Amino acid sequence: MYAEDEEVTRKIIEKMLTPLFKRVIIAEDGQEGLEKFTHNAVDIVLTDNLMPRMNGLDLIEEIRKTDIKVPIILITAYMDTEFLIKAINLGVTQFSAKPVSFNNLFRAIEIAVQRVLIENLTRKSQEQELELLKYREKYHFAQQERAFKKELNIIKNDLFLTKVDVVNSRGLAVEWVIDLYYKPLDILSGDSYSIREIQEGKVLIYLADAMGKGLSASITSILSTSFANHLVNEAKERGGFDFEEFIADYCKFIKKELLDDEIVCASFIFIDLVNETMDAAIFSMPPVICHAADNSIVRIKSNNLPLMKYPERNRIDRHDISGFNKILVHTDGLNESFRNVDSLYQECLDDDFRDSEFKSDFSDHFSKTIEKPDDDVTFLFLRRIELNPGWTKVFTVDSRFEELTAVTKEVEECLLSLDAGAEFRVMFINAFTEMLMNAYEHGNLNIDIELKNRLVKDGTYEDYLVNAERNAPKRIIISLSLQALNGKDYLMLTVTDEGKGFDTSLLKESGLDSRSMNGRGIKITQCFTDELFYNRVGNEVTLLKRMARG
Repeated sequence: MYAEDEEVTRKIIEKMLTPLFKRVIIAEDGQEGLEKFTHNAVDIVLTDNLMPRMNGLDLIEEIRKTDIKVPIILITAYMDTEFLIKAINLGVTQFSAKPVSFNNLFRAIEIAVQRVLIENLTRKSQEQELELLKYREKYHFAQQERAFKKELNIIKNDLFLTKVDVVNSRGLAVEWVIDLYYKPLDILSGDSYSIREIQEGKVLIYLADAMGKGLSASITSILSTSFANHLVNEAKERGGFDFEEFIADYCKFIKKELLDDEIVCASFIFIDLVNETMDAAIFSMPPVICHAADNSIVRIKSNNLPLMKYPERNRIDRHDISGFNKILVHTDGLNESFRNVDSLYQECLDDDFRDSEFKSDFSDHFSKTIEKPDDDVTFLFLRRIELNPGWTKVFTVDSRFEELTAVTKEVEECLLSLDAGAEFRVMFINAFTEMLMNAYEHGNLNIDIELKNRLVKDGTYEDYLVNAERNAPKRIIISLSLQALNGKDYLMLTVTDEGKGFDTSLLKESGLDSRSMNGRGIKITQCFTDELFYNRVGNEVTLLKRMARG
């Protein structure tokens, strides 16, 4: 539970906390905080001190009357000795000073989480007899989780958080990003996918939906995905990929593995961004939805029967995508989710897709309409990034902490000159700061997360930074521009360092686990922005956020 009366601060920290916890309960003052604590199972309390109706210390005093163990983090700018003694006597676990430092707040949260985990482990040991009765169920659940982890390992996404940029056959620079939404209904999913970059500018998208639910559908789905990836890997090793041959080999394999009553629906999409073509073989999947430059919707319908044990001839159709700026490939869990008893999401899908510039927009539309999907939901959102700056400013700074502080102030002044709203400015600057520090620490100074954690623990981190700066004569380039996308203004920020870069696919597994602290800066930034992607090397990150003016 988080209690804070200041609206902007409350919204910012709520966005930061949401990816890290199963549930975040918000209170706008101490009295509301006490009421919500009383009526909810709260594991950690985070509270401001100065609030109307009931301040933080009074809230803590009331909580301690009924719960002496729950960890409490107090955010305060007031550090008087008498105040601190009273807070400690009330059992405050951790303090976080104002103005809020996200790193300090994260450390306080980590300590509180550890305390909760220890408390839970103690309680579990005391309930050992009950746990033994549940052993069979837990065993099966653990096996399912391991199977799901194996499934995620088999699934491949060569373009995770990475843009595809090429020069097309007309000599024009083309940039696309491919975002994924993957929400299994159960631990084991009948949906599966792979996104493979065959060569620069040529991308294979494979999306499958095995009939049924649970273990049988999951086995079929992941088996077919594993073989599809095997075919791609072999083709890349020998230096030649043929889309028609790939589909033929896949179909020959999967039809031998299917039972008589089993079917697999799948979409095979091969996109050539250089020639701006899309080859499609769609086996009883929902249409691929394309948004054209004139705001019309083009639907590329299924051109094959579902994959069954008995052979059918495969058809591949080629489409010109030079006039498209968005493409949606999805399973039927999306369009066939019920809005109400007699209405499907299909009825508003086109309008929501037309109105969405990025995956984040579209997933928000879907989540607001569909509270609980009835099936696995997977979709791939492809977006052309057309650069049309109405205003641009470039900053170049050395890898010196004082220069980072100075350029942050300059960016803040630019936002004021653009009449950006207060909440927008706070979120954008926080996102910028996270990426700027990543470029400084992990990029130019080459400090990995393990080294950073060790230095912070030893209390030598700041000394290490001072020495590392002297030996790293590298620069950071920041580009800030106002972009127009389909009549909407977006602020675009690019941060480029001179480090060796990194493989963004390393973030894929931790990104699926909200409890992991690895890549937390990127998780926070994704909450604050509409789009985030890296270049191929991994030393340049781009952020896009729709402008909100004050």
